[in-house]
Amino acid sequence: MDSDRSWFRGPPLYTISFNLGAPSKWEVIEKVNENALQLGESELEESVDQVFYACIKYRRQNWNDKAHTAYIRVWKQIPHFETEIDDPDIRARQAKPKWIPQELTAYKELTEKNSDVTPRLLGWSREQQDGSGLVPGGFLVSLAWEEVPGTQLGDQLGSGAFWQHQVKTSVTGSATPSVTISKLRCLGYEPLFARGRNLVWDSTSNTLFMVGFREWSSAKPMPWSEVVFSWFGLVKIPGNFTWSTWDGDTSSWEF
Repeated sequence: MDSDRSWFRGPPLYTISFNLGAPSKWEVIEKVNENALQLGESELEESVDQVFYACIKYRRQNWNDKAHTAYIRVWKQIPHFETEIDDPDIRARQAKPKWIPQELTAYKELTEKNSDVTPRLLGWSREQQDGSGLVPGGFLVSLAWEEVPGTQLGDQLGSGAFWQHQVKTSVTGSATPSVTISKLRCLGYEPLFARGRNLVWDSTSNTLFMVGFREWSSAKPMPWSEVVFSWFGLVKIPGNFTWSTWDGDTSSWEF
């Protein structure tokens, strides 16, 4: 969820460097958003993997090449609700130093598999919070992935950008939605609750990128179906349509 409370207090983070992946240094262009997940101890699930975190996302430019831009997210473990002012040794018992965000797992493997329809992982770091941290010994993970060129086909409100005539004609005329989604499934990944905002169309290279892997689900190759267009808002379906009685006919759909 979007957080109204910042867990990243202190001096602004102007630069960040990575040694894992290709060594690089980045400077801030703008803060994009900040999110947090936190529950009280009475609400904890039984899973031993349950962790609480705050994460902040920046848009940045390469220190040595200002035209090279990327997104960077910093993940930090935060204490259970209502334990924030407990003694450090008590908060330290909550530490999960080996925890890795799903986002890093996805971008790392997709980059290693040479995916050409997703952003490349550019660098990452894994550290532990020191004794003065919110959770002493807790995780502190940062990662950078490339900002792919093109037009994002949607936002939180829908796939409005896709339905601009020139973009729609280019995307559907190139058959790239089926190519991109099929490639990604073969690689085993799919953004969770994927929508138009997860697609970026680059008309220069005729490439449809899939972005947004903060949360993802495992995927397997399967025969292509035009139903997938509806998941991403790339088709308009009549208002009286019901999935439970659908017979597979798409003649009334607007592609």
